[in-house]
Amino acid sequence: MPAVKTVLTLQQYAKRLVIVINNTEAAFVPDLKTVLNERFPEVPIFVVNRSRYIAKLADEGMTLFDLFTLGGLHAFALRHVIPQIKALYAHLDACEAESLSPNQSTHAR
Repeated sequence: MPAVKTVLTLQQYAKRLVIVINNTEAAFVPDLKTVLNERFPEVPIFVVNRSRYIAKLADEGMTLFDLFTLGGLHAFALRHVIPQIKALYAHLDACEAESLSPNQSTHAR
């Protein structure tokens, strides 16, 4: 499985990893998540649903959050993706805050 090989390779270079399952057919996500959870129980896994809007971001010149704020069909189409991305960003923000914390010992990592 390419995802497993990728994570194993990246673990050699990074102390912290986050797995993001995106642009994946919904039918494959549960099995993929199960395999990755079993193989890498210490690595957080986030799922970002496949969305045609992600591919259109460059064309629109807007972020997903900008499109969501417009409301209407944009908000309806992104109603599941936005909370997933917010959860991912919250995790990344928490990791950054933890790494910047002056109380952290560099030897503990």
